[in-house]
Amino acid sequence: MFKSLMVSVDSSNALASRVRLAVDLAKRYNARLIGAGAHNFISFPADGLSAQAVEDLEREGLQQRLDEAEARFRRLATGNVSCRFDIRAPAIHLAQQARAADLLIVGAGTADYSPMSPDAGDVVMTAGRPVLVVPQNTDHLVAKRIVIAWKDSRECRRSVQDGLPFLTLADEIWVASIGSPLDEEGAKDVAEYLNFRGVNTHVFSRPDAANGVTEELFGLAERSSADLIVAGAYGHSRTREWIFGGVTQDLLDKSPVPCLLAH
Repeated sequence: MFKSLMVSVDSSNALASRVRLAVDLAKRYNARLIGAGAHNFISFPADGLSAQAVEDLEREGLQQRLDEAEARFRRLATGNVSCRFDIRAPAIHLAQQARAADLLIVGAGTADYSPMSPDAGDVVMTAGRPVLVVPQNTDHLVAKRIVIAWKDSRECRRSVQDGLPFLTLADEIWVASIGSPLDEEGAKDVAEYLNFRGVNTHVFSRPDAANGVTEELFGLAERSSADLIVAGAYGHSRTREWIFGGVTQDLLDKSPVPCLLAH
């Protein structure tokens, strides 16, 4: 069960809806809520000032921005909340602070980017915690109807386990095996596993995926009125930038509903 939630706090317009969703989940699970945010330190030379003076001024300005973000979070959030803010790379800060949380909640995509916005993919791949990636303007998550994007891999098995607090409270679940006939047997096992836990679970199989894996997933979510996709995240690091497979990148950037991703 989720007893400690951490939400990414930034200066974007999407923060209010993301915090409302996080507050609602914290109430549902009787969990504490932690707001975490950071801002990279960037120093520029200035005529007539020493390097130390420039750094001090820059840090003062960044601390003011962090204080403003914390104040905004506290206005938006209610209940048992605390804050963790620092001057450092946002994704690194959130991944480090994830040690205090069962679930991280971050914004999707970069359309409403702010300097405090962590890259969701970086967080997913480095935090060691399940990450709920929330599209813009999404301020609630019912999670009574859920789609699992199944692939017989360590990452996907991890996502099902990490997602149990959502999955065991769902009314209906679809385990989707798309694009690989070899994964259908595993999907049936996962459905049986969840049915054994008392959850009404079905297998959705599309071996050929004529419309593409992502479109099949999004289509299934729409037809089943699901508002959560659970999936494993796949990628590797090259020169400190994460290179993702097509489905993972689409879930990070294009999903119309929140995605619970695990690596």
